[in-house]
Amino acid sequence: MKLKKIIAEHNLGELPSSKLIKMKWNPLTEAEPGLDEGPNAWKRMDGLHNLRLMKQIETNAATLVKEFSEEGFEEEDIRAWFDRQLIKVIKKNM
Repeated sequence: MKLKKIIAEHNLGELPSSKLIKMKWNPLTEAEPGLDEGPNAWKRMDGLHNLRLMKQIETNAATLVKEFSEEGFEEEDIRAWFDRQLIKVIKKNM
């Protein structure tokens, strides 16, 4: 019965794949969903940041990720830890 239904849908021009939920982003063309989204202030902040300090943050974060990975932590846990730490730093310095 299922095969007959699929064939009937195909003969009518509607493919079963048309019923699938569409993705909001394309992983082949975008690294992460929503990275370009956000307030216009973000673009201004990106232009004003201190490149030397941002490079230090990036280097230190890469070192931490490497050490956590070597200790056997999963990527999801590392991301969650970074999220929590960044929120703590921001709250402390605001």
